[in-house]
Amino acid sequence: MRQPDSVPVGGSAAAPPPVRQGRARVATAGGFAIGTGLLLAAVSIPSALEDGGIGALLGGALVVLVGLGFALAGLALILRERWAYWTCLGMSAALAIVTLVDGLRTGSGAIVSVLIYAVPVALLVRPSSHRRADRPFLAWRKRSGNGSSVPAQPQWTEGDERMHYTAALATHLVEERLHEWRPIPTRKRTDPGEIPLMETPVNPWTFRPVGDGTYMHRSSIAIGDTGFVATQQALTALGNAAAKWEAKENAKPRWVYEGYGEVLITDRRIHLLSADYNYSVYYGALDTVDLVNEENIYLRYNSDDGRDVHLQLNGFWAPLAFVLAAGSSFPNHPGWARHEWLPEGFEDHCARFGKEVPALRSPTERRPQ
Repeated sequence: MRQPDSVPVGGSAAAPPPVRQGRARVATAGGFAIGTGLLLAAVSIPSALEDGGIGALLGGALVVLVGLGFALAGLALILRERWAYWTCLGMSAALAIVTLVDGLRTGSGAIVSVLIYAVPVALLVRPSSHRRADRPFLAWRKRSGNGSSVPAQPQWTEGDERMHYTAALATHLVEERLHEWRPIPTRKRTDPGEIPLMETPVNPWTFRPVGDGTYMHRSSIAIGDTGFVATQQALTALGNAAAKWEAKENAKPRWVYEGYGEVLITDRRIHLLSADYNYSVYYGALDTVDLVNEENIYLRYNSDDGRDVHLQLNGFWAPLAFVLAAGSSFPNHPGWARHEWLPEGFEDHCARFGKEVPALRSPTERRPQ
């Protein structure tokens, strides 16, 4: 195949894959709810018995039920029950408001109690954003109502143009003519003889811990009545337990989003650049490469300081990066040897629109559209 006249562009880096976030915040909120709920119930019982009377006993019983309900909602929140989020959030806000109003009405100091009840609200209410993934490849196929793939009205899309560009580049690589490829203009520094091929947005993820397992153990000194002191000590113990749990979780490796940036793909390396990172991954230094899907490529290598790095890059150019990495350093990779990175029926799709048909797969290897 000949080199296309221009480099296909368009689209943006796909949204990062979803990850579980905020587990420590939810666990801490649940712990506060359990502790304050049980303390509320425990403090209300002797107070109601001391006052005596049916009204005081009924009021005390109601407060006990509210406290136990708050503790139950906190436990369910830790266990990730769906209903517990809004229940715990609503009860926490209601208790804080009722305590504040009662304190203002009676003139008693209720600021500490209000702050304690408001802790789960502060932990659970936080802004979130979601980005929709851009799926430029396989655009000539649509999904039917029952989820099965059905052919749609054929059309040639930007995703097809990018795949055609990748197939032409792969042909040059197979025929050992990649040196004939016209480099794209770039402001990033390249080595002598290096050919820049694509410059585009990137979403990198690394598999690593976000902490070393340590945390700060806090102690508290409280002066006042028995209920206040018990509350302060219980909250301190809960805070330390939550901090210890969070530190333990942070010491476990996980996929961590490293932030939006730019990537330069050349015939020798992948160069990642943003305000937070600036480094290159050379194809010859890779231990593993895999095309996870049409928008994600997985790389594994040893860094300069000896760390075992697991890197996943997210973007529409993932097949291009896989072709260059596997074709240059992994000639026996099944995805490269059988050209499984090409979509089903892509050769027929090219012929339908009068495009040059990639000759990478033999007719017997081609999967029908």
